[in-house]
Amino acid sequence: MDVMENIVIDPKLVSTLENHRKKALLLFVFDVVLASIVGFAGFALIPVSLILEGVTELLKGLLVALGFVLFLGGTPLFVFLALHAKNHYLKEFEDTFSPRFAEGHYEEFHFSFKKDLSDLEKKVSLPLREKPDEDHASYYEGKVSGLPFFSFSYSHMKAGKGHPDEAFGRYIELSLPSKDNPEILIEAKKGKKMFKASPLKDRFETESIAFNEYHEMSASSHEEALKVITPAFLDGINVLNQEYGGHLSLYMKGDKLVLYFEDYPSFVLGLNTVITTSALEAFRKEVLLPYRVIDALHIKA
Repeated sequence: MDVMENIVIDPKLVSTLENHRKKALLLFVFDVVLASIVGFAGFALIPVSLILEGVTELLKGLLVALGFVLFLGGTPLFVFLALHAKNHYLKEFEDTFSPRFAEGHYEEFHFSFKKDLSDLEKKVSLPLREKPDEDHASYYEGKVSGLPFFSFSYSHMKAGKGHPDEAFGRYIELSLPSKDNPEILIEAKKGKKMFKASPLKDRFETESIAFNEYHEMSASSHEEALKVITPAFLDGINVLNQEYGGHLSLYMKGDKLVLYFEDYPSFVLGLNTVITTSALEAFRKEVLLPYRVIDALHIKA
């Protein structure tokens, strides 16, 4: 089944999320403005209090103390409230809304925009050359028909026309039912080499012209690799490239299958990100990527 045909977002959900965003943005701006006003007032009160005439030293001391309290206490308080408004919106999206996009496809699904990188690095079987952004890892995990997976996105800088451009990618790792799979490395010919892996012993091409045009392949054993790299498997890779764009690379060894989509336009949620139907459709498509990988590559539990 092609899940791409079933991505239909309820307009009421779009309206609800956009209203929540606007409310959170208003609170964020209001708290930032208050932090600036209170901080400036407290800072200005200190020297003004010292030069006041006709007041007692005790009153001057109280005014100076009040200035320090406003500047050192009031400013951080309102900054904290501003960040709380932002984080509350993100948390609401994570806990309340994101499960709706995975409904019917995953078991034990969990989504988070932030992820502890030290914890993440322990899970990754094949490290990437660059680390993800802790605040925008867009991490999710779960199971598809009993097969555990986790996925995250990150960004890196690449050369652009006259200035560096920010590029995004998405990493997916699946636990396969069999531990006897050969070591296989498939890398996109375009895009950055993100895997920390060198080409394997046997290099070869396939009978798929479309596949050979965009990918290069190597394996620990050509003969063993052909048991996995079937025509249906190759067609699945070509389909994933067409549906999701980017440059797909793949690594398999034992019971681990790692995929990386270089130059993938990962969804980023923020207070300045207007919620639209197309944005949520793109987000749900991204959430369903591990499911689509398993379906397209015909992986069975």
